[in-house]
Amino acid sequence: MYYYSRVREVREDFDMSQKQAAAILKISPQQYQLYESGKREMPMHLFIKLADYYEVSIDYLAGIDKNDYNEYLTKQKEISYFYQKIRDIREDNDMNQQQVADILGITRQQYQLYESGKREMPMHHFITLAEHYGVTIDYLVGRDKRNLFEDI
Repeated sequence: MYYYSRVREVREDFDMSQKQAAAILKISPQQYQLYESGKREMPMHLFIKLADYYEVSIDYLAGIDKNDYNEYLTKQKEISYFYQKIRDIREDNDMNQQQVADILGITRQQYQLYESGKREMPMHHFITLAEHYGVTIDYLVGRDKRNLFEDI
């Protein structure tokens, strides 16, 4: 496999357009298209930028290592699952994002980033939400299907 097909696969896994990837690299979309199609050799400094952005090794982008990205995807699925759980609990409590943001003392936009998994929520916010909802943090993030506080 040539590196350019791996670069394309990773970009597509992130649901990004070539134009968005080009913007990250600060190059024109036409130049990016030439790299991704294999018509031009991508310089190392651009590989480094992509690897940093996608949080994978350069070896993975080059098609040499297959493990890094699978570990990253597994981590992302775990993160998105527990943020989905936070959204489900909020909805089960008939609350909107603004109400939860007010409880946490943050903006609705910041809370939305947490709930979408685009930004990691700090532990003190997990503690606040667990106390507010009367649940364990393990339950809040989906690690425990039963709420131990209900048994007490």
